[in-house]
Amino acid sequence: MELFLMQLITVKRTLLKVFLVLFAITLTVDVYLQATRHASLCSTASCQVVGEYVRFGELMLVKAGAIFFWVLWLLVFFAGRYDKKWLWGLVTLVLMGAMAFDGGLLGFQFVGLGEHCQLCMGVGAALFVVVALFAWVRKSWLMLLLGVAVWCGGFAANSVLQFTTQLPALSETAFLSWPESRTGGTSNHIPRYHLFFSLHCGHCSKVIANLAVNKTDQADWTFHVMDGQEEDLLRLSHILSAKMTAENPFLEILHWESEEQVPDTAIPESLREAVEQATIYFARSRFSGVPMLIADERPGVRLVLSGANSILAYLHQEGIIRNVIHFGAPRDEEDDPLPAEALEGS
Repeated sequence: MELFLMQLITVKRTLLKVFLVLFAITLTVDVYLQATRHASLCSTASCQVVGEYVRFGELMLVKAGAIFFWVLWLLVFFAGRYDKKWLWGLVTLVLMGAMAFDGGLLGFQFVGLGEHCQLCMGVGAALFVVVALFAWVRKSWLMLLLGVAVWCGGFAANSVLQFTTQLPALSETAFLSWPESRTGGTSNHIPRYHLFFSLHCGHCSKVIANLAVNKTDQADWTFHVMDGQEEDLLRLSHILSAKMTAENPFLEILHWESEEQVPDTAIPESLREAVEQATIYFARSRFSGVPMLIADERPGVRLVLSGANSILAYLHQEGIIRNVIHFGAPRDEEDDPLPAEALEGS
């Protein structure tokens, strides 16, 4: 019986150490991806938005998480090896502090920002697993209740506080404005259209393709994207530097989004900043998806249209789109709301 109990203790401590190593390796891999490949295990826009509110940057926060799990693994290793009460007490202190920190961080995210960073939620789930295993090792389910209470306290504290999260100005989120200047003045107000799109969105391409075959310079346009991967930024950099962009930016966007191989080029810091600001603006405004068009028709009148069908129908009504590319055959009125007489090349 005594041998069985000793084996059980060994199994419990081994499980705790294995899980700590797995969590530490996961965050270490994310640090490597961010530092070397400008990628992350969390691919959602929420992660980028939350990262903007970390004083020392998203990468440093992930590094701190990885270091925490490695240090906690070392503490558990030595506590199990030497079985000293003060070492187990130190593990408890460090673990409870982490639970309070994570609860406060997720409380700010969920309630203050209205965002749900998958990586942060994964770390929170990992901490609960560690607390449960630690309580099992120490034969104290009160430890588990204490961990839950500490986490809930941190979460509730940041949930009841109201934080001022400034929304970027819409003009700060555009990576491209077109036309750059106008020759000759006009007494009439020129509408301004703000197009949010993605380089990986078929519906966005449908809207941009229809705009590319029409005369669109009777309005001012700004272009906004949330594609922050390095290859996407390279494509956007080529769009900005292309000579044809000044004549037809829609055609140039279609050209570079379809290129399989993108040559290296310098990525302006202003472009990175614009993409980050667009991501924050889009998420904080609770918009649902792209393509999306914000139409400033005249002073005090702003419309927000979401989805390719709504945008195309509106632009056709406004006389922006006259030549229409109908995708697919036969034409389906639900998928293509534009009138049948508005045919390609008409």
